[in-house]
Parts: sequence; C-alpha cells; structure tokens
Amino acid sequence: MTSMTQDTKSNPIRFGLGLILFYFSFALVTVACQNQLPTRPEPGPEDEFPINNPPQEDTTIKVVDIDLNHWKVTLPIPRSDGNPLEVAPPDILEYAS
Repeated sequence: MTSMTQDTKSNPIRFGLGLILFYFSFALVTVACQNQLPTRPEPGPEDEFPINNPPQEDTTIKVVDIDLNHWKVTLPIPRSDGNPLEVAPPDILEYAS
C-alpha cells in the first residue's frame, strides 16, 4: 500500500519535470532555428526610391470621347422623396470632363 501512495505523490513531480523538459527543449529548438532563417538582403542604392523625387511620368489623362447624350445613371443615393438619384443629360455631360 505504501508503494501505491508513493506513485500518486510522484506523478505531479514527474509531470512537472516533463513539462519543464518540454519547455526547455522547445526553447532550445527555437533558438537553434533562429540562425537558419533566411534574412532580407540589405537595400542597396538601386533599391531605394527617393520620396522627394518620384520618377517623372506622363501626367496627361487620355479621356475616351463618349457621347453621353443618351445615357442615364441611377445611383443608390435616396433623394428627399425616397427615390434613387438619377443623373441624365444635360447633368451627366459634366462628368465627362
């Protein structure tokens, strides 16, 4: 009977030691793998993008010539009477410019 009481008393100790051993092993593997992770290469002068001097691009916007005289757009914006907002000629002609 005494051997049975000793086993039940040593189980929490064994569990605790096993848990400590597990955490130690996990920490050791984590530290060992830190050196094997790929690192980012240091940026060189060709990788840098100057913020103050962005590359000069063509800033002209090419607008397609569309005849909006027969168009009507319904927007999901309620008007004061509860109906959706509709934009039709001549108001829609201002959207092309």
